[in-house]
Parts: sequence; structure tokens; C-alpha cells
Amino acid sequence: MQPIYWVRPGCLYIPSFGQASQHSPPRELRYVVRYLSYSDLFGHRAELQGIIEDMRRFKLTDCIELFSKVEAALEYHGDADPVLQERLKRDLLTSELVRRMQHHGCYLYFFKRQILSMMKLILIHNTDRPRRRLTEQDDIRQIATSAVMLNDHLDPYNTLRDWEELTEEQQAVRLVEFFVRALVFHGSGDLHAFPRYYYLFFKLPQVPKLRELPNYIGIDETFREITSLDLPTYFILGFSIVSWFHQSIFDAPSTYRALITPFQFSSMDIPLAQVRRILSHLSDTPRGFRQKFTTHMDDPKHLFWDFLAFRQKPLLKLERYRTFVPISTGFLKQKVTASVYWTLLDALPEAQGNRFTSFFGEIFQHYVERQFELLFPRSNLLPNRLFYEQRYGRSEMKTVDIMVFYPDAAIFIEAKVPRLHYCTIMTGNTDGLDAYLSDVVLKASKQLDRTIRDFRTRQFVLDGVDPDQIRRYYPVVLTLMPVPQETLIWRRIDKHVATGGYFTGHDVMPLQLMDADELERLDPVMRSGTSFLDIIHAHSQPGEREYPLRNYLYALFGSDRKDGNQLLQKETDELRNRIQGLFE
Repeated sequence: MQPIYWVRPGCLYIPSFGQASQHSPPRELRYVVRYLSYSDLFGHRAELQGIIEDMRRFKLTDCIELFSKVEAALEYHGDADPVLQERLKRDLLTSELVRRMQHHGCYLYFFKRQILSMMKLILIHNTDRPRRRLTEQDDIRQIATSAVMLNDHLDPYNTLRDWEELTEEQQAVRLVEFFVRALVFHGSGDLHAFPRYYYLFFKLPQVPKLRELPNYIGIDETFREITSLDLPTYFILGFSIVSWFHQSIFDAPSTYRALITPFQFSSMDIPLAQVRRILSHLSDTPRGFRQKFTTHMDDPKHLFWDFLAFRQKPLLKLERYRTFVPISTGFLKQKVTASVYWTLLDALPEAQGNRFTSFFGEIFQHYVERQFELLFPRSNLLPNRLFYEQRYGRSEMKTVDIMVFYPDAAIFIEAKVPRLHYCTIMTGNTDGLDAYLSDVVLKASKQLDRTIRDFRTRQFVLDGVDPDQIRRYYPVVLTLMPVPQETLIWRRIDKHVATGGYFTGHDVMPLQLMDADELERLDPVMRSGTSFLDIIHAHSQPGEREYPLRNYLYALFGSDRKDGNQLLQKETDELRNRIQGLFE
């Protein structure tokens, strides 16, 4: 039998080009489309220096603008959208490349990590000296084709095979590489980021019972003290910029101008000085990016997956023209939503930081409760299945945050706000990653395990629920931000759980992870008649549990863009009305 070869884009096994496997592909392939390799088509690897020389012929601004449009389209539609990929192929690739593709299957021609790598190379190697304008269609096609040529260089560890064949050192490299990429790209396509964080940062802190907590901290005021920026304006301006770029992606690549200026917002009721301060906070200059990126560039893993500078400053500032180009609309969305949490936490002294994380944990718990109220509305006709955190015993022990009961099954859920920076593991050291998993998984698992044991032994009682009737328990850790998931990561998680001695009963199913975005996606799914228990049970099975719940939901139910979360749709409408009010 002919040997079957596999390469690993990211950490996913993909059959190498032209090899017909007689075996079923690994489980990871279910949700993955392979990206196109230049060497597959031409029989030789593209030279990196040749790609750089091509880019150096044209103006830096023009090249960045071109790839900015592609990134915005990928962010809006998703990398694997076949209609978008065919459109980009038709509009941006050379006829020679397209001709060689005709007898091959469907691939990704463009994807976000590739585009960001191109921008990074442009900023490192293209100087500010006058260059030729990128105006001719043939020139645009040549530069865009360079992105496909770059694909040969994106995964320097493709020769590594199965996890079982790797040394501990190689496993650590792969683990960190996968984890970093997941942190970079998972969540940037989050369907509900703006309305979720609008609700978390602006609406919930005004709830009376949360304002009365002893650990209350004014998020608006604290952000202003740290950054000198008004948080509502910062958030709304970011929302407006992302929306404007997403509306512009339907222009032809040759006519698209990915530029904004402070004066574009002059019709809004926002002081121009505040707009300029916010844009400055979100941007860096070509020289500034070049200085940040030229360290460690001899190491491919830094060159092609260290995008920390882009995450911190997602706009490119062109000082001569006082204009701004989006490096990444995905990173911009993260910067003005989820990253506000890290902006506050990084700047606060330890005592205040601990107070902030404690208060934000209360906010997130309240948010989770509101989402479950949508999933399980109260009814006089049906027994109550949904219970929130309870206190019991003389020492006022706490149960987990959410408990959902069915006639013979129970789902216990503990909500956590993970604390892990992208830069924490950029060093390649897995100690920070292990500490993070231990913090998220061990603390939550301990709480879940104790609650299950105490409920079994009637240490606390819930009205209308008989522990003797429960035959299956499903422990779930629910996090605000996604926890990257893959086989080796789950091995480490299971090791932590086993070390703690948790979930040993025959009636306790394996631990599962869920994040806020996945919880929000359940609303339209369950309104269509699907049971929460059925979803959780199916996802607990081997081969499903090791991969994100959103993958399972998408495979069964498709995208929920048209039929979204009820709570967040209401917040989206309010946010839009608030923005429209600034133009009146």
C-alpha cells in the first residue's frame, strides 16, 4: 500500500496534495478546508526573498490598503465562505495561477493569518521612500498572488506527524503554536461581541443589586482615569469604524479606499479632539510597527504567528496624510470590546485589580443568568428546571452558578472569566499555559465536583428535584472568552482533573467547556425545538468533546446570523439607536 502523507496547517492533519487516502481522515478534518499551496501548483517552493522584492516595488500604503480590504472581507464572511473565495480568486489572482487551479478542488486561497503575515512583511521590508503606485490591475493581481506564494512558509513544522510521534519538546512547540493561533483568531469572528460587551460594560454595572456590591468598581470612570478616554465614545466609535469598513468590502478591490480620517466623524456629536485621541490610541505608524516587528525575525514562529503589535494597535496611522488604514477589523473589534478588560486589569494595582476581577465575575454571572432565563422561560404549566447559585450549610457553602434538571439528568455549570494574555505564552514556555488551565479547570472542577457530591447526599435541597432520580450528571465550565481546544490541550486538562480526583462517579459524564459566544448561539437553536440536554449529551461523546461546541452547533444547525440571540439583538438595536442619535 502506498504511504499516506499528512501535513499540518496549524495543528490539523490534512492529506498532502495529490495523495488519496484509503482511510477515514482524522476527526479534526470535519470543519476544515485546506488552503492552497503554491508549491502544489508549480512544483517548487516560492522564495521568501522574491515575495519581499515584489512588495518593495510598490507604495506601502497601497499594498496595505489592498490587503486591508481582503482582511475585512474574510472577517465579515469567514475564511471558508466559498462564494467569497471564488470572488477573491477571480478578482485578485493572476491568470497563470487560476489556470493551474482548474483541475483541483476547493481550497482557501486567502485567510486571515496569511493576510496579516503579508502586512507584517510589508511593514518590515517596505520603506517610506517613494514607490510606484499600485493602480494597474495586473500589479494588484501580482501582489495578491504573493499571498498565495507565502503559504509555503507559514507552517515551518509541517513535517511533524502524529502527537504520539513527537518528543515532549516538539509537543510543547505545537501546543503553544496552536494555543497562540487560537487566541489570535478565535473570537475575532464572534457574532455578538459588540452587543455582549455593551451589555457587560454599560448596562449590567447599572443594575442596583450589582452597584450595591462591596467590590463594585466604576468601569467607565476607571477606564477614563487610565486612558483619558471616554469609554462609551471609545466603544461607539470602534463600532462605527468596523461597521463602515464592513459596508465598504463590497466595493471592487481596485477602487476600494481603506482610509478614514478624524473629519469623517465631524457630523457626530463627539468632540474632534476626543476622536483624534481615540484613533491615536488604536493606531501605530509604519516606523512604530517596524521597530516592534524586527526583533526575533529570524525565527519563523515569531515571523508568522506573532501578531501582538497588531492586536494592540489595529490601525495604521499615516502621519503625512493624517489618515488611518485598518490592519485588522477583527483585531479592532477585539480591541474596543474584550480587550477593555485587559486594559483595566493591566493598569490597576494588584489590590484594585483583584477587586475589579471579582466584580466583573459578578457581572458575568449575572449575564449568564439572563441568558439562561431566555433558554428556560418560567411557566406555571411546567416544573422549574433552572436553579441559580445557592448557599447551604452552616458555613454558607456555594453551589455552582447554574443547575439545569431533567427527569433523570442534571447539567451543572460554573462560570469563569479566564485570565490569560496572548503575550503570556508568546515566549514558547508552557508553564503559563498550564497555570492558566489549572486556574480555569481546577477551580471550576473542584466547585462542580463538590456541588454534585453534596446534591447527591442531600446537603442542600432544591424544590421539586429528587437526587435519587438523577442518573447522569454533566459538568460544564462556562468561560467568557474561548478556551482553545484540541487533543493535546484536552490531555492536559484531563490530567489536571484526574490529579484533583474529580468526577470519579460512574454517573458523572466527562467535563465539557463552553464559552459565552456558544451559549448565545443556543438561543435560536433551542427555540427551534432542540433540547439543551440533547446538545450537551451529544457533545460529551468521545470525538466531539475535544473540539469546540460551536463546531458541533454549526455542523448541525449552520450559521445563526439571521436568527440570533434575543437579548443581544435588543442590545444591538439600542446601540445602533444610540449611534444614530449622535448624528442628530
